[in-house]
Amino acid sequence: GKEVTESKAQTGDVILFGTRTTKGHRAYHAGIIYENRAGQIKIIHCISKGVHITSDYDKYWKSRKMLITNVLDYPSKLEVSQVKK
Repeated sequence: GKEVTESKAQTGDVILFGTRTTKGHRAYHAGIIYENRAGQIKIIHCISKGVHITSDYDKYWKSRKMLITNVLDYPSKLEVSQVKK
């Protein structure tokens, strides 16, 4: 997918939580952007109690964000197909 900023994140984008270092990246949790209203992000993800829609992104998750990627619209305006001859 294509990496996007928090301000451009939209419903359906995948968000990964983890660490980025010069030696590589390590994702330890993932979610899907449920809603982004004026920078107030809600994510849907699985926690020990089951599927959860969280509204505490700024309090807990924001500092753990590794990247947000758009996979639904990427690549935009291109169709991928395989034609057998």
